[in-house]
Amino acid sequence: MIYITTQRTKEIGIRKVIGATVTQLIFLLSRDFIKLIGLAILIALPIAWWGSRKWLENFAYRTPLDWWIFAAGGAILLCIALVILCLRTFKAAAVNPVESLRLSKKRI
Repeated sequence: MIYITTQRTKEIGIRKVIGATVTQLIFLLSRDFIKLIGLAILIALPIAWWGSRKWLENFAYRTPLDWWIFAAGGAILLCIALVILCLRTFKAAAVNPVESLRLSKKRI
């Protein structure tokens, strides 16, 4: 996330000059990450459920594994990723667009 926001600093600066709000910039950058994280959660949830169930079968005292435990973990992961992304995007959007364009030029 941090890498992408750093790479897209020039784009953020151009969009700010054109008139984009910070909310629009956050939505623009978070859309791709939400899709990737959602895909990762969909792949990991069944594997984690199956692995945990197999591991817990070896114990004398068993506890039930509900699906919402894994869904809550995925939701917490998504929330943490969105908070970090929003903070980084806000930091990049709060910079003067001229400075962000100059910064990007020096990197090239």
